Amino acid sequence: MGAPKTNIWLLAVTAKKKAVRSFIQHIAPFVRGTAKAVSGVKIRITEGVLKADLATALDEDTYCIGMHGLNIPNDLANLLEELEISELVISLDSGEDKNPDMIRTKKNLIALAKEIGIDHYVEVWDTKYGKGVDDVLATGNADKIRYATEEELNATIGPEDKPVITVFGGGLSDHATEGEKALIDAGLDIYQRSKKLVTPIKQKTFPRHRQELLA
Repeated sequence: MGAPKTNIWLLAVTAKKKAVRSFIQHIAPFVRGTAKAVSGVKIRITEGVLKADLATALDEDTYCIGMHGLNIPNDLANLLEELEISELVISLDSGEDKNPDMIRTKKNLIALAKEIGIDHYVEVWDTKYGKGVDDVLATGNADKIRYATEEELNATIGPEDKPVITVFGGGLSDHATEGEKALIDAGLDIYQRSKKLVTPIKQKTFPRHRQELLA
């Protein structure tokens, strides 16, 4: 029969002291021991919970966790530190180099890895072997997966020395305030937001506490 499979969901406690199941972080079924023993020092992250399950089952050397779409879980840093991970392998769909959401997620994952001080790599492969990492593994083409070079990353997501705004769940208002301040301080007339060009408008506002602000 083999070892029982267990889906692990992280729990959060609300202000009303009610435990709720987190919907933003999924860990694939543990089939070979405890989380720390299974993951080792390296862990792969991809988009899609089923994709992560399949990648874990198909690659005994690398454990995989799944995001919901391209949304980075706000507890990811805690998870990596708890499992004592020293290498984060970013494995997102191939053929999406021009997708602004994909580019943003890659940049933010790299920024997170740098922030907590762990090594990071971005996996790439030819789309003829499959779109997702699970597709490539399922067709027996694991040897076609490699780490992107710095030159390749610069060509697809830009150099790492460019400023990155990292957005995690639960802090939207703070991130918006920081983003607005950065735009005002930069003094730029036009900036890019996703695929659109936007002009920031500076005007004085008066919130409820009547303090004059520049927005």
